[in-house]
Amino acid sequence: MDQDHDWQRPFVASAMYFEDSDSLEYVSEDGPCIFRRVDEMLTLMISVGDRRPIGIQLKGFKNFYLRNLRSKYSLDKKNFLALTCALEEAMNSIGAETFKENQLESYALALNIAERDSVEVRDFPQLACGR
Repeated sequence: MDQDHDWQRPFVASAMYFEDSDSLEYVSEDGPCIFRRVDEMLTLMISVGDRRPIGIQLKGFKNFYLRNLRSKYSLDKKNFLALTCALEEAMNSIGAETFKENQLESYALALNIAERDSVEVRDFPQLACGR
């Protein structure tokens, strides 16, 4: 039997960048979910079955990365960025003191998911890597 099938490899927590929608997404488990928009940047993915937060979507990621993260992190195909760093920078750029209560709670849930799963961002917009 061929040992190179993707379904046979162990799961690695990794966020994916989708260029067409300019969004960075991470979901911790396969299954139906509801997207609950928090603000212009953050959307939480909520499990349909038990209403647990199971994923994160950051919209406008390329612009956010270029403006807020690129100067702080030297990234290429060999390096990665912890999703917690991106979320914390998003909170700082928005200004945590201006958050509504539900926003602060939602960002805390997103940070919890990213920390719990040690999510790494390895997939970057080509422009973000200087190409």
